[in-house]
Amino acid sequence: VGIYVYPNFDATPASGIVPPVTSKKSRGGHALVVVGYDEKNNWFILRNSWGEKFGDQGYVYMNYQTLLDMTSGYGFVATPVSYWYPPQGVQIKHTLTRDGKNQFHITALQAQQFDLY
Repeated sequence: VGIYVYPNFDATPASGIVPPVTSKKSRGGHALVVVGYDEKNNWFILRNSWGEKFGDQGYVYMNYQTLLDMTSGYGFVATPVSYWYPPQGVQIKHTLTRDGKNQFHITALQAQQFDLY
């Protein structure tokens, strides 16, 4: 999922719980992978790419509303429609065409076909 990096995200403590947005002064964009959710606490569990020293060993827990407040409006899900085992995942490349359209190149690793939503 794509987010704007606001000061609250940089202030994420070792617990991994992202504080609510208090300032929308963005220092850029960032992408995280949603790996789960917790209905009891109303948060998504996300994996960050900044290493294990960020948040809870590289994971963050973001309240549903906080994610809405930070989202850049982009999120993509690749769902396999047929499986090969062991599954290895997908490689996704994104390019912006000259006419401003998004173009995705998806390479399935040991899978026959994927649908992109």
